[in-house]
Amino acid sequence: MRLAMAGLGAAGLGLVMLLAGCGGGPADMSDVQGTLKPAGVAEVSPASCGAEKYQGLIGKNEMAVQSTDLPSPARIYQVGSPIVKDYNSHRLNVEFSKARIITRVYCG
Repeated sequence: MRLAMAGLGAAGLGLVMLLAGCGGGPADMSDVQGTLKPAGVAEVSPASCGAEKYQGLIGKNEMAVQSTDLPSPARIYQVGSPIVKDYNSHRLNVEFSKARIITRVYCG
């Protein structure tokens, strides 16, 4: 019986250590789109990724990006889609609605 308890203790400790590594999630859980600028990051000019050149896409069908030469890196996503929350001031983001209409073009 003592051997079985020792095995359970090691498994329990392993589980605790595994779950402890899962901490450190986003500070702002309301930012499901990952579009908030991380604390301590300077304000980004739309010129840093060229977003000002693509503002004309807003209001168009998301298929319009296929005929547009976007800079690299670029991310095109639908509102509510899971996206990686890494912040890249040089990345162009094109966000479109569920109706497939481009609603926002920004750097980040």
